[in-house]
Amino acid sequence: MAARTIYECAGEVSAIDACAVLRGIQGMMRTLVSRDVELSIQAEDRHVPVRLSAGRLEQVVVNLVVNAKDATAQGGTITVQAGMVDAQNPLRPSQPPLKPGRYGVVSVIDTGTGMDDDVKSHLFEPFYTTKPVGKGTGLGLSTVYAIVTQAGGGVAVSSAPGEGSVFTVYLPAAT
Repeated sequence: MAARTIYECAGEVSAIDACAVLRGIQGMMRTLVSRDVELSIQAEDRHVPVRLSAGRLEQVVVNLVVNAKDATAQGGTITVQAGMVDAQNPLRPSQPPLKPGRYGVVSVIDTGTGMDDDVKSHLFEPFYTTKPVGKGTGLGLSTVYAIVTQAGGGVAVSSAPGEGSVFTVYLPAAT
């Protein structure tokens, strides 16, 4: 279980350190990817306080890493990193609509196959999958989207065929 800086009672969350959660699930993430994939977790010296339960953040990150693993099936790199940003209004068009303020950011970056615009337009739809029958449910990214938006955050996606993908999760910062 992840190391937690958390005050949780009956599902109410005050704050967690996203970097502590990432460090806590490092071993699990490494078991998810093949030996042909380099996994880099960049969360060592940072403190990224966000308003979300540790279990929910774990679920978000694991779903994104599993998708990145599938995109890098022929080898490559997956990088998971965290940091803080100040969101201004309006944000760049490639970013989700967010209220101005401070956000914790967790990004999952892969050097995999990438996605075209048609695939990107359906990413967060429940049961949408590009995987063969029996290899995926199409619920991973819709779950990510639901968790993040319910927390008051957003998910930005940058991808192109042959260029890999970047999923950036914005979560309201905890004070």
